[in-house]
Amino acid sequence: MSETMTSMQRVLTALSHKEADRVPLFLLLSLYGARELQMSVKSYFSSHENIIRAQTAMLKKYGSDCIYAFTYAAVETEALGGEVIFTEEGPPNAGEPVIQKDSDIEKIEFPKVRETPCLLKALKAIEALKAFAGGRAPGFRKDTAHYRRRGRFRRGGNRRQFARRHKTRQGKMQR
Repeated sequence: MSETMTSMQRVLTALSHKEADRVPLFLLLSLYGARELQMSVKSYFSSHENIIRAQTAMLKKYGSDCIYAFTYAAVETEALGGEVIFTEEGPPNAGEPVIQKDSDIEKIEFPKVRETPCLLKALKAIEALKAFAGGRAPGFRKDTAHYRRRGRFRRGGNRRQFARRHKTRQGKMQR
């Protein structure tokens, strides 16, 4: 194979069990972006511009074949009003669970992505990285399934039944 493929062509060729110009390289570097920009993990995730700058720089530097538009897993906890704990040794983690007792489930207000700063930051990073790739590279992101519309709880029972199924003898939620 003498012709160089785009990342997207390379990945699609490999997925169809054909020989590409080289093996696709997927570097899923989320936290490394902070090191790339020489800043703390908390500072790195404080702005979608930092994520975009680091991810595009690493894509060029390492020749990865995918765009990785992942922010941090605890963003859902943050969106629901919970605490995010930032450390320099690892990824941001969720603090105390937002749901402490059964009655908390009834009080949850599910956030709207475009009206919640932390989710909007993640969305802006995804949109910008997608535009940067311009269809030349596949993109990967983290989608959440935690947010359910109120009616969806009722298909398998109501919220109180949901809470009963997911608690331990001590009354705390299981993970």
